[in-house]
Parts: sequence; structure tokens; C-alpha cells
Amino acid sequence: MPPRPQRAIAHLDLDCFYVQVEQRRLNLGRPPWTARDSPPAAVQQWDGLIAVNYAARAHGVKRGMRAAEASTICPGIVLVHVETISEGVEDVATATGSAHSAQNQSKKIAGQASDEVLAVVQRSSARCEMASIDEAYLDFTEEAAQLLVGGSGPDLAAIAATAACPSGICVDVAADSHLLVAAHLVQRLRDDIFKETGFTVGALRAVGSQHVGAVRFAPGLEGAVQASERHGSAVLRNCANLLQRILKPDHAGQMPSPEYERKQHRAGRLRLVEDGEYERWQVGLFAEEVGAGGKRRFKVDTLAGFVHTHAPPWYPKDTDPTEKNHLYEVILQDQPCWLYFDLEFSRLTNPELQPNLAMTAFDETLSAFCQDVLGLAVDENSVIVLESSTPEKFSKHVVVHRLLDKEKDTTVPLAFANNAQAGLFVNELVNYARANRECSSARHLFVQAPKLSDDGRETTLIDESVYSRNRSFRLLFQSKFAKKRRLELDEASGKRFFDYWRPHPSRALLETMVTFVPPKTELFRHTLIPEGFGHMDAKSLRVRRANPAVVRDSEGKVQVIQQDPLLNFLVRTWDGVRAEEEQGPFPPTLVQSCVEMDRRFLTVTLSNNRFCRCKGSSHISNHVYMVVDMERRSFYQKCFDPDCRGFQSPEHAIPPWILETAQEEELDSAEWERFEKEAEQEALKANAKEPDEPNEPIAKRKRISEGGA
Repeated sequence: MPPRPQRAIAHLDLDCFYVQVEQRRLNLGRPPWTARDSPPAAVQQWDGLIAVNYAARAHGVKRGMRAAEASTICPGIVLVHVETISEGVEDVATATGSAHSAQNQSKKIAGQASDEVLAVVQRSSARCEMASIDEAYLDFTEEAAQLLVGGSGPDLAAIAATAACPSGICVDVAADSHLLVAAHLVQRLRDDIFKETGFTVGALRAVGSQHVGAVRFAPGLEGAVQASERHGSAVLRNCANLLQRILKPDHAGQMPSPEYERKQHRAGRLRLVEDGEYERWQVGLFAEEVGAGGKRRFKVDTLAGFVHTHAPPWYPKDTDPTEKNHLYEVILQDQPCWLYFDLEFSRLTNPELQPNLAMTAFDETLSAFCQDVLGLAVDENSVIVLESSTPEKFSKHVVVHRLLDKEKDTTVPLAFANNAQAGLFVNELVNYARANRECSSARHLFVQAPKLSDDGRETTLIDESVYSRNRSFRLLFQSKFAKKRRLELDEASGKRFFDYWRPHPSRALLETMVTFVPPKTELFRHTLIPEGFGHMDAKSLRVRRANPAVVRDSEGKVQVIQQDPLLNFLVRTWDGVRAEEEQGPFPPTLVQSCVEMDRRFLTVTLSNNRFCRCKGSSHISNHVYMVVDMERRSFYQKCFDPDCRGFQSPEHAIPPWILETAQEEELDSAEWERFEKEAEQEALKANAKEPDEPNEPIAKRKRISEGGA
């Protein structure tokens, strides 16, 4: 079988593109604008930052951060509002500003800058496929081959000599010649782009061969060739096969649009299991926290390989260093998982609540919920508790594996098809606790939030934000970045689950993973969890699923409480608006429907309250509805009545803490997309082979790829 042709494919990504564009337009500093000593700058849209330069990042400013917060932590930062354009306004400049009035982002200036870069790229011999306004894929295969064959190429030995490799690793000039020529061509193109536009460009280059690799160019790391530390050879990490799949020419020899299967977590796992020697459940995605602000490096590995590499020889002591122990498992959106909880509360704002009392309340509430709602008991021997509390904060992870059917004398696994289903289960548990808080220990699950700026608000012991897609969840023996407190195995639960407190660390690390669900494990099924429920359903039902609860207070009065904080706020606010104009009594206001239009807008229709600001009184037959604007943190009233068509009430501000959970989930999603994008620029080892065993299947190696963020 003839060898596969080598290919030289580059992924160009303009660094901090929108910020570079604005810095050039406003003459902020001098090129290169991505230098660490350039003025800190960011581009904002409304109250949030959509692009941040490296100088600002060094101060802790992050994409998605509020503008006010960025100005606080980096007083000298220059914030430029993205140009906006309103309907009917032809002059873009007149529409620029921070006002929201039906304006949309204008990409005119950024588009012109992108065209400048594209013009430079098109003068090269590479075949080009634009992926977005600031990204392009280039195929240098033909030019690299011609330079090698014609003997007119660059000095490969000189390029190899400048490559920054781990100690003891050398670049094989002969085997990696295609790789090195491509690095030269990419660097030459980057120099041309900088010379003509002033913009700096990051680049990832990959070559498909037996010896394959990648070069990633980042500020201060130009020309670094990253080699595999595990194999101790010149087998370089790469994403060649993945990019070849993206850029595979069609029958006409043209490049198709990039396929989004290049997503780092999907592609890495698919490449690992496609050989057939590993099953999907045997492979996981892991994250290592490597910097402040959630900066992470992702790793695709078999569970066995990961545990073998990262489990400590024995249980660490408190005095042992924690600098490199910041590992997380990533619970992918389509990955089975056990029922898990993240329990936490501030001991500073809840000095009267003892940790043992809080944990007992959780155990009793979970047991009562399972018995009352599911008709099953919690199997105490299947519960793992991991402890990470400090004098300032109560913090535990709990993983539940099984329920008991005492009538049938059997166990029922508590494994879910995805963590969205686990989140739905937990939401029902919290609703149950809220409805029974006055007559049970469940009242101890409702605590005062950590003090911020406003506070005194109530939150729950159970953190419901940890069930978002692609969630990173800390592993046993690991600490958070810049923190010393590790996640440790609770002695009592360890003795019950493992029959003795401290099993071998490798076994403990593996079996405490939320995603370690062995094959043929029966997934949990109940009417609480709709068939096929996933993250898209969770998004649309995130608010809608919180039904109102009927509770009796200490004086015996019956109250209807909308359990979701946002819906409860809307109901109470609009009841107050009506009370200013009309006299009661009124039946309890309820939420009739709730629809999430997109990430920004939510529409909520009320029943038993039809008060309309336009009419000045309640409609007899037509409902009113509220439009929630997540970005503006406000809502306004509209109406179904034809006479009120086009009316929009004044806005009502929504307290920041109410939208905190939803905002955290959206920012987590945006952060994950950023990680995926950066991970594409790092090497994903897909088909690297040992030099002395060129035909060894990819799946026989324990760790296949690493991606950096």
C-alpha cells in the first residue's frame, strides 16, 4: 500500500483581532499591538468585553468580563465600544456608542481589515479557505514539496536548530523536512502580513506523515516546536489527520468549508476509538488548570493511561506541594455520568450552620426525596464523599452510584445518559427541598450567599451550575490553581464504598470519577427524566421546569411561591405594578409559559395577572407577557391585545444575583468555545507512530493527544 502523501496545512488566526483593529484605527501604541508592553485595551459591546489584548490579560482581564470590573482591576485599560448600526441610520459613526436602542454590531471596519490580510494571503501560493473573519486554513503542500525537490528550500538544519524542544528531544531533519519547510513558509507569510498591515497572526502548522508535528506561533513563542515528552523521540504532536479531514479536497480539487467535527473533544476521542481497540467509555477528556482566570490545557487519554500517569504513589500529606495538581475531568455533553453534587456554603456568612448539620440535612433530604418521589432508597454503600472544606468555606463533592429497591431486593444504578439529565434530577430535588423546608431538616440547605456588594440574598447548599455542557469537575487529590486545599477522600464514605478507607490511589482516582461509568451499566429511567433529554432541552427548560410550590408558613397561611428566582421576581414585580392601580384580592399569579428565544431574550407569559401598562388596567381576555433581556439585566411588558400592538413598557431592572446562575452557564459555554478554538491551534496527536514500530496502531498508546489553552 503506497504511503499517504505528506501534507502541510496551516491554520492562521489573527491575534486579538478586534482589539488590533481598534488599536490601529485609534493609533493606540505602536505595532505589534499584541506586545505585552502595549497599552492594555479591550473591545466592549454594551456592558461586556468581546475581545481583550494580551497586555490587558496580564492584569487579569478576560473576555466576557463586565466593563466596570475590567476598569477596576486594570485602571489604565482603554475600552473601545464596538461600532453599532441602527436600522435607518446610514452613517455608522452616528450609531456608535453604548446605547442599546435596537442597534447591532457593525463589522464594516473589521471586515475591511480582514480583507487586507486576505489580500496578502492570496498572493502566496497556498490554497486558502476562510473559516471566519479572522481565521483561514492554508494548504502549503505543493509549495513545500517543490522546494524540497528543487533543492531551493530554506536551511532546514538552521530551522531545526532554533526549534524549542523539551530536554533530550531532537528534531529529525530528514524525517521532518516537510514540517520544517512548512514552518518557514508560514513564518514568511506572517512577516508579510505584519509588514503590510501591522497585524500579528498566530499559526498552527501540521503535516501528515509517519513523523508528523505542529508548530504554534504565539507572542514570545515564535517557532517553538513541541515534541512528545512521553516517547522521547522526534515524533511531534500534531493535528494533521484532523485538519486533513477538514481540508480534504473535493473532486474538483477545491477546499470545502471547515467541518465542525474538528471540535477538540469530539475529534480527539473519535480518532482514539476509531481503530476499534478502545471503546468510547474507556477514553476521557481531562483539563489541567495552568493559570489564573481558568486557563486550562486539555488532554485526551484513556482512563487507564490517565490514572497510571497522574495518581500519586500514595495519599499526599498536607505539607506536600500542590503546584502541579490542578486536574479536572471534563463531563462532555453526550457522556454518561453518575449522579453528582457540588455542595458548598460560606461559613463566614453562615456562622451558625455547622458542617455536620448541613451534611446531615443533605443526606436526609436526598433520602426522603428518593423514597417519596422514586419509591427507592439511597444505597449508602454506593455514596462517595470528597472533602475540600476550609475554615472559610464548606465544600464537598458527592457521587451517588446506586439506589435500593427493598421490595425486589435489588439495586438501581444512578447513571444518566448525560449530565443535563443529572441536573434535571437535582433541580427536582431542590424543588422538593424548597417545598418541604418548613417541616424538615431541608431548611438547612438554604443558606446566605457569600457577601459581595449587595448582599443578604439566599442561595442553596447544592450548586446547580455544575450541570452545564462540557463541565470541568475537580478530581481526587487535586487543588484549584493557586490554592493549597486538595480534594480528599472522606474517611467514612471511603470505608463504606471501598470496604477500607484508603485503597490504592490509582483505584481511588478512577472510581471517584463522575464519568467512570463501566459498559453495560443500565442508565436511570424515570418519568422525571424525559426520554432523550439533553442539553438543548435543558436550555429551553432551564427556567420553565421550576413549577410553583404551595407551602404553609409558620402562621398557617398558604402561599404560592414560584420556585425559580427569576420567575418569582417577575411575578412579584408585576403584582406590585398592578397593586398601584387596582385593588385586590387577586388569585395567585402564575407563569403560564416560558420560552427562551436565544441566549439573550426570554419571554414569560403570566396567568391571573393581565395588567397592561398601555391600557392602565387589566385586560379582560388577552394576556400580557414579559420580555427578559439577559444582556441588559432588565425586563419590559408587552401585550397580545391588538390595540396594544407595538407597545413596550418602561424597563424594570433585574437584580444581578438573580441572573448570576444563567450568566455563569453562558460564560462557561463561551469560555469552553474559546478553549476549543485555542486547542485547535495546539497539537492533537492522531496518528503519531514510534520510529521503531511504524505500524503500531494508534489506539495502542495510552495517551494520544494533548491540547493547550
